[in-house]
Order: sequence, then structure tokens, then C-alpha cells
Amino acid sequence: APFRAAMGAPIEPQAVLDACDPDLVIVTDLDLTGLADPRGHWPTETYWLKRQWDRGATLVSVCTGSVLLAEAGVLDGAEATTHWCAAGLFRDLYPAVRLRPERVLCLAGAAHRLVTCGGAASWEDLALYLVNRYCGAAEAVRIAKLFLLGDRSAGQAAFAAMAKPRRHEDA
Repeated sequence: APFRAAMGAPIEPQAVLDACDPDLVIVTDLDLTGLADPRGHWPTETYWLKRQWDRGATLVSVCTGSVLLAEAGVLDGAEATTHWCAAGLFRDLYPAVRLRPERVLCLAGAAHRLVTCGGAASWEDLALYLVNRYCGAAEAVRIAKLFLLGDRSAGQAAFAAMAKPRRHEDA
């Protein structure tokens, strides 16, 4: 059924999850506002993601979408990244994930069937990676030039300085 996303954008699904068996699944960022512990929050979606993984699909995530992949268990033992502000959540709740919060893009799994990217704007890096992977390097360069997409290969650590420090009583 149609619904509104957290920021108000209208979403109109075209199919139910059980009717889809795609070769590529892109998990967008999640609104984790007010959700201190996401474990068990999306049972239908995590079951579906695990089923897609088991049948050979490539799973990718943008920003905090990696939380959903971690919740599905597919990131256990794999290198992954997420938005830098979710690094603490991974440390506390998903210790089996080899989190690399400084990275913009992480490729993992056999044949790089797991791809995670950092903050929401790193969708550009993910898009260029996917264009390169499925259409070739020349097409990725053409798209980068056409849309003025830049290079963030130095990572996202520099942006984490914007985070509020943790509150503590130590003077």
C-alpha cells in the first residue's frame, strides 16, 4: 500500500516482497530516530533479505541501510561500513560485523555480493561502482563527468568531526 517516507516523500510499492526475487537488492538508509535498539524491528524484511542472500542475490546498502543487513545476519564476519554516526550502534549490537566506519565503500563476500556505503551522499560512490560493475569503466567515467560526481576515496572520517561528543561527567 502507498505510504510516506520519514521525510514525507510518497512511496508507492509496485509489488510485495514475496513476489520478488531480484539479482540485486539496494537497501536505502533507515530512519533510526527514537529506535535505540533495532534488533527484531523488521522480521519480515530481514527474513526476505536472508533468503535473497542464500539464493545468490547481491545485497547493497546506503548509509544506515547496513543496519538492516546486519540485522539479517548477512554482514557477520564481513567488512562493512555505515554512516559514521551509527558506528557505536554496530559496536554495541553487531560485534560480529568487521565495521570500517572510515570507509565510504566496502566490498565483501564471495564475488563482492555484499556492498555497503557510508553516509547518504555516498550513494554517488555506490552508483558509480554499480555502473562500473555492470556496464564497464568507460560508462562509469562518462556518468561521473555527466553528473559532476567527485572522488571521496579518502573516506568519510573527516566528516565525523561534526558528531556531538558523548556526554560524560569526567571534567
